[in-house]
Amino acid sequence: GYNSVMYDGHDLPLEEALAETALIARAAHGLNASVEGELGTFGGGQGSFDLTNPDEAPLMFERGHVDMLAVSVGSEHGQASRLDLDLLAAINAKAQGPLVIHGGSGVHEDDVRAAVRMGVVKINIGAALSRAWCQGSREALEAGEDHYGVLGRAMDRVREVARHRLQLMGASGRA
Repeated sequence: GYNSVMYDGHDLPLEEALAETALIARAAHGLNASVEGELGTFGGGQGSFDLTNPDEAPLMFERGHVDMLAVSVGSEHGQASRLDLDLLAAINAKAQGPLVIHGGSGVHEDDVRAAVRMGVVKINIGAALSRAWCQGSREALEAGEDHYGVLGRAMDRVREVARHRLQLMGASGRA
């Protein structure tokens, strides 16, 4: 089974998003699963996203009953980006729990370090891992390796990226 749930109600008005998130949290917590909520949107390369309002962050913990909150502070899925660290600091000052960054694959390394210092406990890097898998697969195929070689090389590249990002986030050796 699963031990966590992520719910994104960004397309709903705030009051509805809080109510929906609370329903999901009640069900998930009843099954001993943690809940990650989201405030704001994360660009997908189009450069359009809604940044998180710091005043809304505590509401997700108080009324949405989330365990973690994904905040929009300038990251874009699959794109190089810089975080608005002043906004992140303002959100962290008001939030009542751990923060998450989605679209973290392209976030500048200095911003990753700063975000972790400001209370971010998770940074999603799915695009970087996907690109690493593709790179490793491509390398193996071009070298004429069989399917085991392709899988092995792809996993090696994913491991390299994951290790680097975990070190960057200060998470190496902590699990």
